[in-house]
Amino acid sequence: MALGFRTINPVDDRDILIRFRTDVYAINFATYHFNQEEYLTQISTQVEKIPEGFVMAVTDHEIVGQVEVELVEWNKKRLGHLILLYLAPEFRGRQYGDELLEYAESAFMRQMVSAYYLFVSPENSSALSFYTRHKIGNLDIGPEVHHGRLRLGRYLC
Repeated sequence: MALGFRTINPVDDRDILIRFRTDVYAINFATYHFNQEEYLTQISTQVEKIPEGFVMAVTDHEIVGQVEVELVEWNKKRLGHLILLYLAPEFRGRQYGDELLEYAESAFMRQMVSAYYLFVSPENSSALSFYTRHKIGNLDIGPEVHHGRLRLGRYLC
C-alpha cells in the first residue's frame, strides 16, 4: 500500500514526534535523552518555513514514519539537508523507506536544489545499508565526518 504524506502538526502529533525522536536518539546516539520542548519548538518553526518538508507518512490512518528536510546555503549553492528519514520499527522491511526517500527527493527537486546531504551514525548499519542501496554516498561539500556521524549525499541533477 502506498504511503500518504501530511504536514506535521506539532500540537496534535506531539506524542508520536517524541516517540519517533526518542527511537532515533537510541539508535544513533545510544541515549534516550533530548530536550523535547526545544525539539517541538524547532519543528513548529520549520513547519512554518517549509510545510512540505516536515511531514508524517501515513497509511490506513496510521502514522508510520516521518520526513524532515530543510534548505541550506553552502558555497553560494542551495542544498537540501535530509534531517530525518524515519520509519517506525514495526513498518520497516516493507519498502516504505523507499517511499520516504522518494518523497524527500521530490521535495528537494520542487525546491530546485541540485544535491542534498544527510548525517548517519556509523553504527547504524541498517541505515548505511539502505543509503548504499540507494546510491547515496560521499558528497564533496566538506568533511565526511561531522560530530562522529558520516555525511552522505546525492546529486539530483
